[in-house]
Amino acid sequence: MQNKNGKGRDLEQVIYKTLKAEIISLVLEPGFFLQEVELCQRFEASRTPVRTVLQRLAAEGLIEIVPYKGAMVSLLDFNVVMQTIFLRKSVEAEVLLKYSKMASKMDLEDINHNLRIQSILLEKEDFKAEEFYLLDTSLHSIWFEKTGNSYIWNLLQNLEVNYTRFRLLDLVERKQFKEIYNEHIALFDYIKNQEDSKLKELISYHLDGGVRRLSSTIKNNKHYFKIEE
Repeated sequence: MQNKNGKGRDLEQVIYKTLKAEIISLVLEPGFFLQEVELCQRFEASRTPVRTVLQRLAAEGLIEIVPYKGAMVSLLDFNVVMQTIFLRKSVEAEVLLKYSKMASKMDLEDINHNLRIQSILLEKEDFKAEEFYLLDTSLHSIWFEKTGNSYIWNLLQNLEVNYTRFRLLDLVERKQFKEIYNEHIALFDYIKNQEDSKLKELISYHLDGGVRRLSSTIKNNKHYFKIEE
């Protein structure tokens, strides 16, 4: 059976990519239950590809199979989020210090170009949080790639079960895009001027931003998070 929107692509892959994107972008919120029957109807698919996709997502930690209830979008583990932020602060500070000493004019222009696009995006009234997230992610990737740390960057980006969804929760719930953008501008200035102490201090503050901004949201949305027993 072909999916109307799939245009001949492998149906299982279409279902997988769609559900994974919706989970990571919080369209499907932590704790939401996915039902096989509803998914079969939505994607005009038999149970076989739907079950295969759910098994793949479960293996990646994005959903949990709950007997007699269905597949639940996995809750966020705040403890893991905090450890990931600690790891990223430690690593990214060193990467940035190295980058500030070696960045060429062309490298700096790559950052400047990204910031200009961020500025243009913020002037729009109807942009999506995911659009800003992609620009934010692209900006940070520059200093990892230019310092030869792409492998570390990819490892960090693969922590989507908890960390990526937490970052998107920050953007979706708080919408403090201007605040984040201004911190990006300040980071750029410190990089250009090789102000190492300010750069190290700001990147730590910047990466702690989600926790800082979401403090009240976390209390009001405890059902999004795993409860430590």
